[in-house]
Amino acid sequence: LRQLERGLHPIAVMKALAHNLGMTRLHDEGEKITFNPFQNEDTVGGLIRGDPCEVTHCGWRLGNNLIARAKVKPLDTPTDVRTG
Repeated sequence: LRQLERGLHPIAVMKALAHNLGMTRLHDEGEKITFNPFQNEDTVGGLIRGDPCEVTHCGWRLGNNLIARAKVKPLDTPTDVRTG
């Protein structure tokens, strides 16, 4: 809470809190991946499993449990896409 009082952005505080509680990030913002509907949320619409996409917001896991899916958008051109 002190970080919020000091003016740190609330999203940065929430990410730090999630990490301190033992959560791990699922993908990083800007990462190019293939769409998996069980791990990713299509924010535009039209993606099907295996389509290339870009992560706009990371997802979160706690152990083997998915807490929040990573938000993704379609790629304009499929280049350098990490599968998984």
